Amino acid sequence: DELIEAGNDIIREKQLDAALYLAPPSQVPELDEQFDGAIIGWGAYMHIQGRQNRINFLRGFHRQLVDDAPILISFLHRDKSERLYYLIYRVARFVRFIRFSDPPEIGDTLLTSFDHYSTEEEIKQELAEAGFEVVYISHQQYSHLVAKTIKQ
Repeated sequence: DELIEAGNDIIREKQLDAALYLAPPSQVPELDEQFDGAIIGWGAYMHIQGRQNRINFLRGFHRQLVDDAPILISFLHRDKSERLYYLIYRVARFVRFIRFSDPPEIGDTLLTSFDHYSTEEEIKQELAEAGFEVVYISHQQYSHLVAKTIKQ
C-alpha cells in the first residue's frame, strides 16, 4: 500500500493523467473506467502460473480497455525445439505427481523464481482467447509484443 501511495504521489506531482492500483497476484483490479491502453511490463506476465490463469488475467484487462486499445506485454520466449524445457517439464511433472499437485506446463521453470517461458505460438493463442490480436512481436533483447483488443 505504501509503494502504491508513493507512486501515486509522484504521478500527482508530475500532473500526469494516470494512477497506480493495488491488485492481488495475477488479477486485474475491477475499475469503473475504460482505458486507452495497458502495459504488462517487467516480466509480470511470465510469473503467472497456469495457462488459464494467464488468459483470465488478460481478460481482466480486456474488460477495461476501449476497442482497438493497445496492450504492451514483455515476456520470456522459448524456442519450441529447446530440449531443456522438456527435461525440466518431465522432472517437474514427476515431482508434482508425487505431491498430488497440478501438473506443470512445458516452459515452467524455477531457475531463480517461477517463470513461464512461452513460444510465440502459445502467447498468441493465449491473447486470442482473451480477445486480443497480436500486431507486433519482437525477440530483440527482452521479448515483447503489442496486441490490440478485438470487439467481442
